Amino acid sequence: DLNRRDPQDEISGGDDIIYGGKGNDRIGGKAGNDQLYGGEGNDELWGDLGNDLLVGGQGEDILTGLTGADTFRFNSFEEGPDTVTDFDQLQGDKLEILATGFADDLVQGVLSADAFVLGASAIDANDRFMYDQSTGSLFFDADGSGNQAAVQVATLGNSANLTHSDILIV
Repeated sequence: DLNRRDPQDEISGGDDIIYGGKGNDRIGGKAGNDQLYGGEGNDELWGDLGNDLLVGGQGEDILTGLTGADTFRFNSFEEGPDTVTDFDQLQGDKLEILATGFADDLVQGVLSADAFVLGASAIDANDRFMYDQSTGSLFFDADGSGNQAAVQVATLGNSANLTHSDILIV
């Protein structure tokens, strides 16, 4: 019953676009190439079969792609941090970063190698994303090694071997 007033919905479907809205939602895609949007709240999204798009939105969300080449989208460094439980390059998974929600100097396409650091902190002013593989923490830093503090955007489970080419700027 999607018309009820209780904001705690559990939704799952086929080849769908599903929006969770407010509340702590649980949204499952099951089979198909789904687009899952958590909205506000601490949501749990899982894609299951297919090449799915998972967008947690505001809150500390749990995103699980399961099988297929899944895309995990981050709209702003101010949302989250989210947990991506099963990022897998071998399946073609990608992290998608909305440039307008992060920094004006991000160029659309694959993240530049100069803007990525394997480690917990920026090395120079060009660095925008830092990935600490030991903790799975992905950070964004608007000014690299400048005065602004880095903000954690996500935690990647399963000790993902993230590289700059796994991050797409849109």
